Amino acid sequence: MHLELQIGNVTMSLPTYQSIADRAAAAGLELKQLCSEAGIAASTLWRWKSGKTDPLKTVRNIEDVLRKYEGR
Repeated sequence: MHLELQIGNVTMSLPTYQSIADRAAAAGLELKQLCSEAGIAASTLWRWKSGKTDPLKTVRNIEDVLRKYEGR
């Protein structure tokens, strides 16, 4: 399962927390190890799971800033 984000005419797809957890388990990886090797804090993934962080929010914020400066 993936989350879809439409930016202009481009659609981005991001995996859900559950799909990440399932793939890690199938590969024999603990989530803590996955996060470490991916260079992200494990707390980032936990906040994503709990709904405290919207993984697409960062992408949306970047898009908003780009649109602001492109519209000058």
